[in-house]
Amino acid sequence: MVLSAVHDLTLAHTYFQFLATTADKAKYDPHLASAEARQCQDLLSQAQYHVARARKVDEEERNFRRRQEEEREALRAQQIQELVKN
Repeated sequence: MVLSAVHDLTLAHTYFQFLATTADKAKYDPHLASAEARQCQDLLSQAQYHVARARKVDEEERNFRRRQEEEREALRAQQIQELVKN
């Protein structure tokens, strides 16, 4: 979800840069478009932290699920061994 938001923000930045430089000045205020492009750029620079954090959280969640599955499999194997012994 974070990567999708960053992609959308990158797209918005590109559009605002285009409007600031090449758009019809009668329809769009280039100063406002430039200000929005700068705001998008600021947010994009901050987004790198959030992307890294989201990836770290995702990796931790995957590792936790993997460990849980391994523990379940070990418990199942132990239960099967106990059933075979009896």
